[in-house]
Amino acid sequence: MADPAWRSLRRGTSGGVASLVELGEGHGLDPADCLQGSGLRQSDLRVDGAVVLAEQELAVIANIVSLLNDPPGLGIEAGRMVNLGNLGIFVFAMLSSETLGDALEVATTFASLTNTYSDLSVTYDESGSDVRLECSFGDVNDDVRPFILERDLTVIAGLVPMVLGDVVLPRVEAEVDRARGALVASVLPTEELVCDAGRTALVVPREWMSRGLPHANAETARRCIAQCEQQLEQRRLGARSLVWARLHGSDEPVQSLTRLAGELHVDRRTLQRRLAREGTTFRALLEESRRIRAAEALTGTDRPVAAIAAGLGYAETAAFTRAFTRWYGVTPTRYRARNA
Repeated sequence: MADPAWRSLRRGTSGGVASLVELGEGHGLDPADCLQGSGLRQSDLRVDGAVVLAEQELAVIANIVSLLNDPPGLGIEAGRMVNLGNLGIFVFAMLSSETLGDALEVATTFASLTNTYSDLSVTYDESGSDVRLECSFGDVNDDVRPFILERDLTVIAGLVPMVLGDVVLPRVEAEVDRARGALVASVLPTEELVCDAGRTALVVPREWMSRGLPHANAETARRCIAQCEQQLEQRRLGARSLVWARLHGSDEPVQSLTRLAGELHVDRRTLQRRLAREGTTFRALLEESRRIRAAEALTGTDRPVAAIAAGLGYAETAAFTRAFTRWYGVTPTRYRARNA
């Protein structure tokens, strides 16, 4: 099974993560706690145009959700913080589309330029009378799925009147429980919200696909789509970024190039050659990831040194201590004491 589009692309600028940290601060969280384990620092969020990876953003979301015990409505708050500036040229490509069908084609093709973690697809029901814009979140962990569902549906709620004008969607099906569904229904313009559905989908009559849009402009649409295609190509990750995302964005240590190549669905030697062309190796990236994560764990948690060593994939604590001393010039215990 191929990876979802968001795994193979840069996420865009750090503005999205900055908004998440702002959300956490609004609920009393420390920014450093929000960023823990993401490989991002607060200074990174102040760099204009800084690019982040999807896994880094997911790590921040997981921190916030965990620290706040995943309250219903938190994703809605995050969705309300998304504006036209966050969506960029994508939203103008949709707005200038001639018909709803054209706009949905833009959405399914270029949704990965936004902050969604859903793979979008348009399907027709068996009778052919309804069209479904389906949102598949199959690769998103259960701990962050409710937050992301709420956020995406809230963003959609903001897009619907912009694209279609003053309309109400006939039906929305969502993978949310009734408690969250009641909150989503308060922001989403729909006649019927079906909770506890097997898949999230917007359902409209088939004839809506040919409905003309209020801001349609063929030339503007052509230019916007061309820019979307250019951005999509610019955001495609090289081998180094893909490997780094796996090494630094997962709590489970990856020690084998063969295993990592399998997770990325590429041949081991092919991945090795791609890394070499980019001037690095798997071993170098693994050591750099361990170096950063070790320091974060020592200063940001109270886990024993032995547990940190094991979590980073070291069979013996002594081997971790030697590596850490080589990196920082002091033992892990002294480093922790100095930075307490």
